[in-house]
Amino acid sequence: MKRFFLLASLACTLALNGCAWLPSFIWGNDKTFEPAISELKYKPYPFAVRQEITAIQKIHFEYFGQHVPEEQRKTNFYALFWANSKTLKLAVLSEMHQRLWDIQFNGETIHEERLAGLPDNLQAHLLLRDIAAALWPASHLQAQDKRFQVVDEQLVRQIVNKETNAPEVTITYLDGANQNRPWGTIEIVNHQERYRVSITSNQAR
Repeated sequence: MKRFFLLASLACTLALNGCAWLPSFIWGNDKTFEPAISELKYKPYPFAVRQEITAIQKIHFEYFGQHVPEEQRKTNFYALFWANSKTLKLAVLSEMHQRLWDIQFNGETIHEERLAGLPDNLQAHLLLRDIAAALWPASHLQAQDKRFQVVDEQLVRQIVNKETNAPEVTITYLDGANQNRPWGTIEIVNHQERYRVSITSNQAR
């Protein structure tokens, strides 16, 4: 299913402040505002994939926490994403196209190869969580975590905390992308962890 195309995955990947794990890595600022950690624990199980996907992605990340210098709020990354019904593979690249991180997930275990300089607080399961949140069918997400309601309305997906009725994540599909079509741009806003990721994906040939 193209819907889970890759997007978040990479996007979030490095750039993404994905969960309080990124700000200190990118900015090295001890005074950086620490965002709340999201309770979401989704996984992008490969069995949901109905058609092989190979994508090249450009990822723009913006952190909107407090006490972060304006010039350090944004950064860009690239990624290569491949998936079928048995496995997902993700390669995260720097803006200079240096390979930083390789991740594979077969639905049971995560295998990763990391650049030595990557900090321990960059975790593959958090990256996979954001991939699932942005791209997996709502029914799969609901089955994984019943504490949250997944609401798809045309080109917007909201993941809402049932207890507080507050949105945890808002995902918007742009430039031709939608829940069934990955090609285009997907914007992910994590309200708890305070980051915005914009991922533009093109089909690799």
